[in-house]
Amino acid sequence: MFGMKVDDVTEAPDEIKVTTTGATFILYKRSNGEIQCYQRIGEERLAASMILHASLKDLTIDWSDEESCFLMRPVTDLGTGVRINADSTLSIRSDGSVKKISYIGEWTPAYKAVEQGNFLFMDEKGGVGAYPLKFGKYRTSTTRARFSKKGWQVSLSFSGERILTSVFPPRQFDWDKSFNDRIVHHFFSHPAGKPWNPYPRNDELEEYSKWGNILALHWWQHGFLTRRGEGVQSREELIHNSPWSSFHPVPVNYDEMKRTVSKAHQLGMRVIVYMTSFYHPGEPDEFVNEVDSVVRRFQLDGIYIDGVSNDVLRAYTVMRGLRKMLGNKILFVHVPSPIIGKYDRDYVYCPFIETYADYTLKAEHIFTFDWKHLRYTISGYNISNSIGYVCNYDYEPKFTKWLIKQSLKANARLLYWVGFDAYVEERQKIIGRKYYPLELSRKLVREEYFPELDAVQMQHTRSHPSEIQSRPC
Repeated sequence: MFGMKVDDVTEAPDEIKVTTTGATFILYKRSNGEIQCYQRIGEERLAASMILHASLKDLTIDWSDEESCFLMRPVTDLGTGVRINADSTLSIRSDGSVKKISYIGEWTPAYKAVEQGNFLFMDEKGGVGAYPLKFGKYRTSTTRARFSKKGWQVSLSFSGERILTSVFPPRQFDWDKSFNDRIVHHFFSHPAGKPWNPYPRNDELEEYSKWGNILALHWWQHGFLTRRGEGVQSREELIHNSPWSSFHPVPVNYDEMKRTVSKAHQLGMRVIVYMTSFYHPGEPDEFVNEVDSVVRRFQLDGIYIDGVSNDVLRAYTVMRGLRKMLGNKILFVHVPSPIIGKYDRDYVYCPFIETYADYTLKAEHIFTFDWKHLRYTISGYNISNSIGYVCNYDYEPKFTKWLIKQSLKANARLLYWVGFDAYVEERQKIIGRKYYPLELSRKLVREEYFPELDAVQMQHTRSHPSEIQSRPC
């Protein structure tokens, strides 16, 4: 699925070897339960050795296909179950015999984050992370990590039921998509003396098509109090009736929705619309079904999700479900806050979840950037290998200039923001920051970012002529 699969599963008397697109796992049938985790993309290397301190002597293959491989050690009714997914994530379900897990890596991480028993280590080539899942009475103690010039070691006291280990990147980076797909994010139109409109006018769409080939519609659906009305008469009405928790999304205006999609398609743009899993009142499968219904009903080219979940397992379930349903259609995911930890320092996040997105969007309203925020938390390159975008609609021009250069250096991208002007002006007033008209940012994107992106594309094409196709006109 999405360029990831289980390539091969072999069993020998003393080991089981499972190869996915992005990793190879060798599980040794020994009393100490050693598992070697090899990275295949970015650089072929031993990413980590795991010692379970519990026996895997009776481990055997139960079932495998292109999406998953299931291994079982049937000691009790539950036993010890091992599942390896196509996204290079290894899941261990314990019957209680696995109480401690040691990880050893013979490389030096450039980014190190340990949070709530989870850890994430990575460098320019890839990395590894571990995520103990908590159910009911089960808890996981704080992970202890040690670093040296030769590498690192982690000791994890495991009292939970399941732990995930992710080796990444799980799939190849799509260079063609990273250069050719350019997203225009539309908030709402507000012509003088007329109602605020969540749908762009035809002349606006014609202008947008000069700068992007994907149109993201942010506020296209009804809120709670406007269902009986004829539309929104002011920005305040639009904001206060926003559809954060609507189970079944309904367009503000069906005819306008259809016009927008039709006109954008005529102009060669693909259209995606905003929905949110985080606030949706339904279960993961119900949210996926609602997305499917919206995409089919309005002949959309994908979806823009603002928030997935603050629970690792639910987020993983939603993202896998969306990708399976969407196929090759667009999945653009805004991550306004991490599932684990906080943005204001090195934090643990989940590359195995983000890899199901074509693009991720991060760093909203953050003014304290450093290289790690760009390279190791925004850019997905050699991490999830989704294409990382950075929020850039409320930054001063000087900072945006810096952001353009650093983002391209990190293989991250910038959006073309339209219709956010009134929102940004109001927000800057509230927090006491100077307001810079959004057109200044758009001008920098047009005059500096796009030409530099084209130059990077040309340079990459010369170095890797087989990887890149020309951008459609």
